[in-house]
Amino acid sequence: MTRSMTGFARHEDHGAFGLLSWELRSVNHRYLEITLRLPEDFRVLEERARAAVKRVLHRGKLDATLRFEAAPELRPELSIDRELASRLVHISREIDSLLYNPAAANSVEILRWPGVLQMTRPDLEPVQDEALRLLDEALAQLVESRLREGTRLQEVIAQRCDALETAIPPVRERLPDTLEAYRRRL
Repeated sequence: MTRSMTGFARHEDHGAFGLLSWELRSVNHRYLEITLRLPEDFRVLEERARAAVKRVLHRGKLDATLRFEAAPELRPELSIDRELASRLVHISREIDSLLYNPAAANSVEILRWPGVLQMTRPDLEPVQDEALRLLDEALAQLVESRLREGTRLQEVIAQRCDALETAIPPVRERLPDTLEAYRRRL
């Protein structure tokens, strides 16, 4: 069966973790070229995702994009290091006392100081595993899409071959006359 290298697939899942969505686009290319766009928390999956693609595809340029919208319970929790923040305020006041025209530090400046604002991230390993499972399903859809496109291409090529087969006999009939006309001109 004829396969095209052009295809598209989109597969998503709404679960307790939120929304995971893969979008795959492939076009013609001599070799297999994979471009992955992954959210920060999913970059650890890059090698495994590439391996999954290589198991299924062998040629073409593939752009794969993963989107993740976390459920509220999976969003990072923010907290502040109160001890560090109070030391920064204290030091800021000491510096202000040395200056002729002091500018008080505001809360945003203190939050920007490294380590004051802390973020605890939930364990995303189960969500990452789900993302890989969804990639396998999206790849299966992409293969089907490429097969459908290949079938359409095969039909178009067959129609054109039929048209050529219809057009060739009249040309062959006129060939001796055409060659004779060229000989007379020369």
